[in-house]
Amino acid sequence: MGFVVQVSASVLRGHGIVTACMQSGDKEILADFDRTRSKTLALLKIVPAKLLARKAEGEDATLGELFHHIAATNAGWMARCMQDRGPLPAAYVASKPAISKALSAARKRVLQHFKANGGAAMDVVYEPKRGAKTYRFVGRNRVCYLTQHEVHHRGKIILALRQWGIADIPFMPFDND
Repeated sequence: MGFVVQVSASVLRGHGIVTACMQSGDKEILADFDRTRSKTLALLKIVPAKLLARKAEGEDATLGELFHHIAATNAGWMARCMQDRGPLPAAYVASKPAISKALSAARKRVLQHFKANGGAAMDVVYEPKRGAKTYRFVGRNRVCYLTQHEVHHRGKIILALRQWGIADIPFMPFDND
């Protein structure tokens, strides 16, 4: 997969010195990502460890693998598309501490990358090529995608937990709490 990275003229000045100032909308996008990850970590905390090895009906992955997949997707996008020079996703380790560590590390990686230099990476255009097809992604769009992806998998996890009789599930509010 080859990459062509384009940066808007408002982001780069002089010899590649970034002089961006993060827009309020970008701050909210990053805050939403951070808030969502906090809720995912809270959800992991209430899951009995024995359920991490269980698969919901019709699901190919265990609950632990679904949690890990959230972190691994963050790491994969950061390494392959954003080319942040960080590592590719680590292999799955079936333990709550390992999953929590992977989720926390992925959160830190995404937030550091997109908050650095006044949020300059939120404006970067990434154009990865896969075969004959070229894709176009803007940084802020990838943060929104990663948040949506996480919420999708949280939904799968919550549905399984409810089917298994777990009723006390942390609520994901619509506001900033």
